[in-house]
Amino acid sequence: MGVAPAEADRGGPLAGLPGARVAGIAFLVVILATAGAFALAQRLKRAPTLIYDEQAVQLFSPKVPGPAERARFSFKLRVDDDLATLLVTNLAGEPIRTIKEDIPVTYGKQIKSSWDGADDAGRAVPDGLYRVQVVLQEAGRSVQLPFTFEKDTTPPQPKLLSIGPEKTGDRPRPELLPRADRKPAVVRFRAVGRSRMITVFRTDLVRPRVVLEVPIVDDTGKWEWDGTVDDKPVAQGTYVVAVSAKDRVGNTGWSTGSADPVAAFGQRLKGRGGITVRYLAAQSPQAAVPAAERAEIGVISAGKQYRWNIRRVGESRPRSRGETRRPLLRPKLPDGPSGLHILELRTKDRISKATILTQGGKAQKILVVVPQTSLVGAMGVDDDGDGAPDTLDRGVSVQTARVPVDPELPADLTDNIAPLLLALDRKERRYDLTTDLALARGEGPKLAGHDGVVLAGTAKYVDRRLQQQLVTWVRRGGRLWISEPDSLLRSVVVGPTEARRPTQPSRLDPFGFELGPQQEVSEVVQSASQSGLLKGTDGSFDGPLLVEPVLRAPSDARTLAEATTPGGGQVVLSAVEFGRGAVIRSGISGLGASSLRDPDAREFVRQVWSFLRGG
Repeated sequence: MGVAPAEADRGGPLAGLPGARVAGIAFLVVILATAGAFALAQRLKRAPTLIYDEQAVQLFSPKVPGPAERARFSFKLRVDDDLATLLVTNLAGEPIRTIKEDIPVTYGKQIKSSWDGADDAGRAVPDGLYRVQVVLQEAGRSVQLPFTFEKDTTPPQPKLLSIGPEKTGDRPRPELLPRADRKPAVVRFRAVGRSRMITVFRTDLVRPRVVLEVPIVDDTGKWEWDGTVDDKPVAQGTYVVAVSAKDRVGNTGWSTGSADPVAAFGQRLKGRGGITVRYLAAQSPQAAVPAAERAEIGVISAGKQYRWNIRRVGESRPRSRGETRRPLLRPKLPDGPSGLHILELRTKDRISKATILTQGGKAQKILVVVPQTSLVGAMGVDDDGDGAPDTLDRGVSVQTARVPVDPELPADLTDNIAPLLLALDRKERRYDLTTDLALARGEGPKLAGHDGVVLAGTAKYVDRRLQQQLVTWVRRGGRLWISEPDSLLRSVVVGPTEARRPTQPSRLDPFGFELGPQQEVSEVVQSASQSGLLKGTDGSFDGPLLVEPVLRAPSDARTLAEATTPGGGQVVLSAVEFGRGAVIRSGISGLGASSLRDPDAREFVRQVWSFLRGG
């Protein structure tokens, strides 16, 4: 059925009106709507905002202590009888952190709060821009504070470009002061920011110590230092020059990576800021030198004349002496049996010491090994110019031909090695003498051909192949005395010029002794002896003593002698038959050295010496 024309025309209120009239009415509607919107906007402009009297610290860094450590803000609301929640959001409006909830709101009451730059889980959020949203619970609406916060924890990146005037060549190294030509060290750097500063740290101490701070007052990018502070020369040692700068919020950037220039284990400091200060120092030979021949010893004296003398340990009169300013000293060494000699250098105001090992012309049955790897590996010397002391304990490689920065001899040498060798000399117990470095490199006396070997001092780091050679040598009939605790528990790889890849300490030595942490005890008492090692003593060593407990002896070894802590406690001194040979771990710190003054220790050393010779 069709639709009537009249019904089809009933399309709305304007149906049936002429087209021109419809257009006029539509235009009038648009004009009225626009006018209404304009009037509403004007009323909103004149209306007071919901938030007023707002204040804020907008730029902040949680890494900078002080007022700018947090984003701080305060504001007032034109609202009564409501509860507010404060949210931190990113610029996209996504919630990051709920700062406060259920805050009572009254008209004109000041609301204060702050944000530490972390999310609800306590995790630091990335640097960037953030806002604060105020949620009114009763009103069911929210409003944003009219500003953004900027979190900025990225410090400036000052850089130390070089230290001269010496060129480092293919291998980086520190700058040396004082120079023979008296020129200062020239530091070149790049630093942008505020409060720019040059700081000199001494790093070969237990903790780095600031010795000099100098504000940067120009843009030359250059600073000179002659090694003095207030016109007085600094102490001989290892130093690092660090450049720092701050940004507008207070983040401080350092050329060394941090304000505390301590390199992580196995790592180096950022930059090349190393300066080594030496006034007088000598380089000990890495191996024993044949008696009556000439030694070659590098000497640093900053071009000054120095006097030198050489004496055998335990003697007061020098065997030879002289005076020179040469950087290479070639003294003729005394003739006679193997032994330890002390080289002493003197200038008007400085004294420095080094050691020279001499190997006598007549071969002996017992070989004494000085742990040269451990001695040079403990020196606080900067090899690569980063300003950090390179030591094996720090997990980095070290150069083995090092000139020390400490004018005194190492503690292990003065406390253990020298007294033990002196005790042997006084009883005319003759020996061949070498170092573990020389053994690892196949230089000088070898293990083969000796009945006994003494590891004198703390052989903390020993070449891993040499350790296995010791095991093989003992299995084939050799007899070994490990005289100090903490020996043979770490290894290195000894090369022609360096010791590298130092390991962390193990609880097992290469023979299979399992050892515990060192401890102090009142005495050590004999518990078993089938070899006569403790014969002639009163059966005990009186303390206090620092000892290294033996938790377990090698599984395939037979016990020859033992001494324990009081009451049959932990084994400390252990001698075992190992293959066709034997190993003695005396486990008491300084036992060999104490043989100079203690009758029981003296008798123990005598019995050990006889045992090593095959008695």
